Amino acid sequence: MITEAKIGIGIVHCQSKGSTVIGYNKVYTSDYGKWSSIIDDTGNVFNYVKIDHDTILRMIHFSKDGDGWYMCSMKPISGRDEEYRASWVYFPSSLDLSQKDIKAVIEVAESQIKQKEFDTNELQNVIQSYTKIIEDSPLYEVPTEQRGFAFRDTSSGNYNLYDLYAYMYQKEFTKYEWVFLMDKSQLSFKGNSVDDISNRKILESYIIKPATNEFGFIPYLNGVEFRSPVRIMEGESLSIEFKKEGYVDIPKTIKTQSDFSISINDCKKYFKESQFVAKDSKNNKRIIAIIKPLNATEDKIEKRWIFNEAELKTVKLNVMAEGYIADSFELDLHDKSLNDEISLPLEPEDHKYLFVLPLDRSVVKDSASIEVSIHSQFKINGSPFEGYKCSGTPREGGTPNMLTAVKPLPGTSPSNSNGVSHTEYNGKKKKHFEDRDKPTNLPIGPTFDDSEIEEYNPIWKYVKLAVMGIVALALAAIVGYFVYDKFFRLPAPDDVSADGDVIIDDSEGGGLPKDKWDAAYNYLINNDNQIYKKDMEHFDDLKGLFEILNKYDFKTFVESIDKHPHGESILSIKVWKRLYDKAKEIGFNKKGIYDDLEEPSITFDRFIDNDFSKMENEGDIIDGQTNFEGQQ
Repeated sequence: MITEAKIGIGIVHCQSKGSTVIGYNKVYTSDYGKWSSIIDDTGNVFNYVKIDHDTILRMIHFSKDGDGWYMCSMKPISGRDEEYRASWVYFPSSLDLSQKDIKAVIEVAESQIKQKEFDTNELQNVIQSYTKIIEDSPLYEVPTEQRGFAFRDTSSGNYNLYDLYAYMYQKEFTKYEWVFLMDKSQLSFKGNSVDDISNRKILESYIIKPATNEFGFIPYLNGVEFRSPVRIMEGESLSIEFKKEGYVDIPKTIKTQSDFSISINDCKKYFKESQFVAKDSKNNKRIIAIIKPLNATEDKIEKRWIFNEAELKTVKLNVMAEGYIADSFELDLHDKSLNDEISLPLEPEDHKYLFVLPLDRSVVKDSASIEVSIHSQFKINGSPFEGYKCSGTPREGGTPNMLTAVKPLPGTSPSNSNGVSHTEYNGKKKKHFEDRDKPTNLPIGPTFDDSEIEEYNPIWKYVKLAVMGIVALALAAIVGYFVYDKFFRLPAPDDVSADGDVIIDDSEGGGLPKDKWDAAYNYLINNDNQIYKKDMEHFDDLKGLFEILNKYDFKTFVESIDKHPHGESILSIKVWKRLYDKAKEIGFNKKGIYDDLEEPSITFDRFIDNDFSKMENEGDIIDGQTNFEGQQ
C-alpha cells in the first residue's frame, strides 16, 4: 500500500556537444524523481528532430518500474548552438491529479526555463500543492525494454495536449523511450527514425480492486489469490475465478469494478454422493439404496450433486431400497458442509402372506388344509416351505396361496433345499425362513412372530407325524400290492359308491380300466381338494377337462362327463359328483375365467361356492361335439 507520493521537478542546463562529463548541469531537483537515469542522454533527441529557438519541445517517458511518468520540456538557448534548458516533472502513478492540476505544474516548470534566473521557491510551492493519494493504486504496466522515439500530433484529431493529460497512461506510449507530444507544424524530423502514432486510438484505463462479496467467495487471478489492484485498458478484461470450499468455481470476465459482484444465482453448492446415507429406521444401520435428488445437477465424473444456493433450504430427495418403504425427503442443506453425513431413514416393509398347506386326511380327518401366515420384510417370490410348490407368485393381502407337495429330484436332499433352518425357541422348534435373494448387507429375513409359533407348532408336529406315517403306509402298500397281485387279485372294480365303498363287478367288461386310466384315476382320488392344469394335461383321459372348468363351461362339462368312457368312475369321487350336479343345475356356459395365472389351479371348495347366478351366460345351449379331448 502506497502511503505517500509527491510530484518531483528538476531543472537542468544542457550542452549536447563538447561536454566530457555528463553533458548537463543540474540547476535544481526536488526529492522525488529518478533524475540521473533519464536526463543524461536526452540531448541526443536533436539528432532526430529540429525546432526553432522560440519553440518548446515536449516529450514524455514512463519509468521502467511503472511507478510514474515524466514530462520533459526542452527550449534551445538563442545564439548558442547545441545548448538548451530543460524542465522535468515527475508524476507518480498513485497521485489523484486532474488535467488542470497536471497543466498547472507543467506551466510553472516551463516558465522557469524561459528565464535567466530560477525561482526555486515557486517550484517548491507548486509541487507541495498536490498530495491526494489513490490508495492501493497499481503501478503502470511498462515493458522491461523501451526503444526508440515516437510522435503524436496534438494539433489534429480528437485529442490535443490538454485532452491527453486525462489519458496519459497508454500502453502504446510505454513501448518507447520517448514520445513527442507536439503540434506537427512546430518541428521537423531528421530521417525516418521516429514512429508516427498520431492515429492510434486513445484508451481509458481502469483500476480493478479485489472486492469482498456477501457469499464469501475469494477471487483468484492466474491461479493466485487476487489481493492487489490491477490496472487494465479499455477493451481489456481480467479472467477471475471465485472460489469457496464446497462450491463450484465461478468464472467471470471482469472489465470494470461493477463486474466484480456475485449474485445468488451464480452460487452452486455441491455435496459428495457418499455423504447421503440411507439407514434402517429401526436399528440405524446403513442399507443399500437408490437416492435421487429432484433439484440437483449430477456430476458423474466427480461423483457429486450440485444444488443452487437459492434452493438449499428445500432440497428434495427420493429414496428407495429393497425391503423398505420408499420415501421422499425435504432437507435444509444450507449449513451443511462436505464433512457432514446426511442420514435418510427408511421404514422396513411388512409383507403378509397367507399360505394354504394340504393335510393328510388319514391323520386330520376333519380338515383338508391348514393356513399359515408369514410376515416378511422382503417380498416372497415362491414357496417358503421345503418340499412344496406354490400355484404361482405368492400374493399378499389375505389372499390364500395354495401349496402342493413336490417330489424331490433324484440325488437331492430335502433337508435344506429351501433355506429352512431350525433353532430352539423356549423349548420348541422355531423355523426361520431366510430370503436368499436379499442384499448381503441386510441381515433381515422373514420369520414367524411369537404368536404364530405358539399357534402353529402343534400342527407342524402332526404334519411331520403324518408325513412319516404316509411313508410307512406307502412302503407297506407296495409290499402288499405285490403279494395281492400275485396271489389274491380279483377283477378290478368298475365303480365306487358315493359313500366311498368299493363296488365289485365281475361282469364282462366291468371293473376299472388298467394302465393309464389307473394313474389318472389315482390322481383324481389324491387331489380331491385342488387340481393343476399342467398335472391334468399329463393324462390323456383328463386332457381338456381342466380348461372346461376354468372357463366355467358347465354345459360342456356335463356333456363331457356323460360321453366320457370313464365318466361313472369320475362321478364316484364325491367332489366330482358335486361339480357335476352343480353344473347340471346351472345349465349354461358362463363368461369368465377362474385362474389366469401362468400355472393355473382350481380349489374345489372355493370354485363350487361361487355365486354363478351373477355371471353372464355364454350364449344358448348348443348340441353337438365338444372340444374335450378325452372323449371317444
